[in-house]
Amino acid sequence: MNLFFNTILNENFIINLILEIIFVEVSLIFFHKIFKTQFSIHNYVFFALINTICFIFGNLLGNCIYAYCFMLFGSMIFIIHTQKVSNLKVLSFISLGSIFVLNIHFCIFKTLYITTSYSSYLKMITLPICGIITIISMSIIGLIIHLCLQHRKLDPLFIYSFNQHAALINSISVLNLCIVYTIFYRFFEILSQNIFYILTLNLYFYFSLKVVIHLCYSNFIRQKINNLRLRNKTILSMYDETRAFKHDFHNILQAIGGYIIINDMAGLKKYYKQISNDCILSNNLAKLNPELINNPAIYNILADKYHLASNHNIQINLDVMLDLNHLNMNIYELTRIMGILLDNAIEASKECKEKSINISFKQDAQKQLLIIENTYTNKQICIDKIFEKDFSTKPHNTGLGLWEVKKILSKNNNLNLHTSKNNNYFSQQLEIYSA
Repeated sequence: MNLFFNTILNENFIINLILEIIFVEVSLIFFHKIFKTQFSIHNYVFFALINTICFIFGNLLGNCIYAYCFMLFGSMIFIIHTQKVSNLKVLSFISLGSIFVLNIHFCIFKTLYITTSYSSYLKMITLPICGIITIISMSIIGLIIHLCLQHRKLDPLFIYSFNQHAALINSISVLNLCIVYTIFYRFFEILSQNIFYILTLNLYFYFSLKVVIHLCYSNFIRQKINNLRLRNKTILSMYDETRAFKHDFHNILQAIGGYIIINDMAGLKKYYKQISNDCILSNNLAKLNPELINNPAIYNILADKYHLASNHNIQINLDVMLDLNHLNMNIYELTRIMGILLDNAIEASKECKEKSINISFKQDAQKQLLIIENTYTNKQICIDKIFEKDFSTKPHNTGLGLWEVKKILSKNNNLNLHTSKNNNYFSQQLEIYSA
């Protein structure tokens, strides 16, 4: 108890606590600005409270480095679990911030060592001036990064490529954090070795960042090529349909004339319906247009599944009535959900006599909607069990698809999946609310 009060009543401790709270709040603001997340006043207050507790607890252990570590992990847990933000964003942000802080502290420590022969890093970081310089420096760096990203529009497919390498980036971020805090704790007091460690870390960070960007860019180019291949395939299919229709146009007119001559309206209606089905197929192919489906990652999924469905003679009806580049959710997570739902729809529909899948993107005053409907044969399927792990209606399927969808939904507080069925269609309606 005496240790607690002695720590709390220490003048530098109180000033440093205030500075640390300011630092983490400023960091949260830049996180919100860079990643376009939403934080309420309540979130900022709660975030400050968590970091206050972590800072006090760390200092009670007798080492301010512990305080920073506790605050670091407290911040990570808070952002990931209360804001439903991906591990990729949080780890990348904190890893990058820690490397900047390490370099700033090194510059301050080196300056004090040269000008005043100040030789204790652990004492140096308890000086209020160190906290003030750190906050100002990090604010300037954060502002520069924010301004750079604000005026540079990243291709959604490039962001999608980063998400596909999430495991690698997370591993590098964790390794960066381990190295940074090892240097903080073990080697910072030895100034002669500091320069070597700092330079090595910065070089490692630079080259690891180059490797990640190169991998993501390579994947981005592959996705672009694949999109062009799918687009070319769609255009060729449209061309073949148009040629076939043009070739048969005279015969179609003659058939229509035959029904009119004998006044067979019932036969004409049936014949017209058959023509309409061919027209719907051509219209749906025309809707596979990158200008209409303006998000390349979503276009890639839709085009791929469309041609897969065509191989099973499944008719897909597509309606896109919103801007796919302004969806209120992570595109990588959306494409994962879409891929699973469309695979299930194709699997179910290909067993039916009438093979049909309806896909629509809509928006109302409150939410954005992705609706996937498909014909199906298993009318007894229990919609309450399909999201359970290992549940499958097929003997050789893993049953993990919809379970994975459920995991993604649980990480986002603005998503809801409504499942329903009727005599004709099995329906999955993904509701996307404003974050």
